[in-house]
Amino acid sequence: LVVDDSGTMRRSLVMTLRMGGYQAREAACAEDALLEISRCRPAIVLTDIVMPGMGGLALIEHVQQRWPGLPVLALT
Repeated sequence: LVVDDSGTMRRSLVMTLRMGGYQAREAACAEDALLEISRCRPAIVLTDIVMPGMGGLALIEHVQQRWPGLPVLALT
């Protein structure tokens, strides 16, 4: 799951992952990411740190609490 408020960056990462043979989903904000994680249980979350509303660090905290063991990679 790629989480980034920048549509250009988010789509670029998703496209790169898909070209590499991975299934990739996207979310434009941390709040949407939490819903998407609940729905699809991704293998990993790639998140931007600086986003409007809930930032990447808060998203990481929520993920660690709700889905312990789900890897999160912070990008900036």
